Formats: sequence, C-alpha cells, structure tokens
Amino acid sequence: MMKLKCNNKLDKLWNNLEEAIVLMIYGPAGAGKTTLCLQFTLSTMMRGGNVLFISTEDSMFLDRLEVMCKSWNVALDYEKLHVIDVRDFLNQYRVIVNILPKMAIHYSLIVIDSHTGLFRLSVSDVELDKLIKIFNIQNAYLRMVVDRLKIPLVITSQVRGDEVEDVVPIAHKILEYWSDIILRISEGKTFRSRIVDVVKHPQAKGRRYILRLDDRGLI
Repeated sequence: MMKLKCNNKLDKLWNNLEEAIVLMIYGPAGAGKTTLCLQFTLSTMMRGGNVLFISTEDSMFLDRLEVMCKSWNVALDYEKLHVIDVRDFLNQYRVIVNILPKMAIHYSLIVIDSHTGLFRLSVSDVELDKLIKIFNIQNAYLRMVVDRLKIPLVITSQVRGDEVEDVVPIAHKILEYWSDIILRISEGKTFRSRIVDVVKHPQAKGRRYILRLDDRGLI
C-alpha cells in the first residue's frame, strides 16, 4: 500500500488520510489536470510502485512525463507504468468493470484521465438516463476496487461553464458522491501560476493553494 504523493504543498492534504482515496481533479483545458496526474504517477514510480494509467484522450502525456522525469533528474521506468488507451465510452465501461478489478492488485496507483471526456462525447448518441446509469456503475466499481485493495485513485474531469465561477465538472453530482477529495484547478493572475481550490475534503474544504506550472509540474 502506498499513499498519494505529488511532491508539492498539496501533499499535506492527504498525508493524514488512509491510502484508499478517490481524488477528483477538474478545471478548464490547460489548467494542469494531466500535469498533476503525472506528478502522482512519477512520485509513485520513484517510490517503487506500479501505476495503471487509463487515458481517454491522447498519448502526448508520455512526452510530458519524460520531460518531467528529466526535470527531476530521474529515469522513466516504463516497466512500472501500464497505459491503457480507451477511445469510446462503452470500452471505458468494459475496462473499468471487467478488466480493472482483476488486474488492480498489481498497482499502487490508478489514474483515469479524463474520466468524463467520453461520457460527454456520448451524450448525443446514447439516451441520457442510460448513459448516467452506465457511468454510475463504473464509479461504483472503481470505489469497490479502491476500498478492497486500499489503493488511491486519481481521476480528472472536463468542465462545463464559461465563467470561472460557473465552471463545474461534467456529471458533477455523480463524481461528488463517489470522490473523497475534489480539487479545482484554474489559471492564476500571473503567467504560469495556478490556483488550486479544495472543493471537498474531510478536513480541509475551502483551502486555496497558489502553485506555479513548469517542467517539474505544479510546484
């Protein structure tokens, strides 16, 4: 069992919590959601853990992970990283419900980036009630895996809303129910600065952190 760690001031948010955590990160495109996922990934690998990274977007994150490794002066050990590319919502369901419970025991961290991207793309193709039911089942299985194996899960969500104060994650009621911690990332007032607001947390709800985005991640 291994606790979450991303090598910045956010680590104090989960240092006193159990390993079995569902952390949801949301924010607009380019805010730093994937970057923070990569920090969790690299930190876990640096401590000897294996990571399962389920990607529903593209594989460019591997290039960013290599840059991050160079910035931390560590070698990227691909044997500790298992990437599953998912490109449609039903395949995401199969991976989470049929495959993940059987293989999760081999990992110290599970990342899904983005958890809601394919859900959003499927809204026009699948009846909404059915879509929500399928998505809720996925989250129930994820929660079961986290609690049974005592491993952390980090998920990201795309957002809807044009103004910063109106931005909420897609399927936010479902994600809020299943998540232990929710972080919102937004751009700060200065170049490369990022604001991280703690939206849900058993002890630290309402806290705000100001970080800077560089090749090392959000620092």
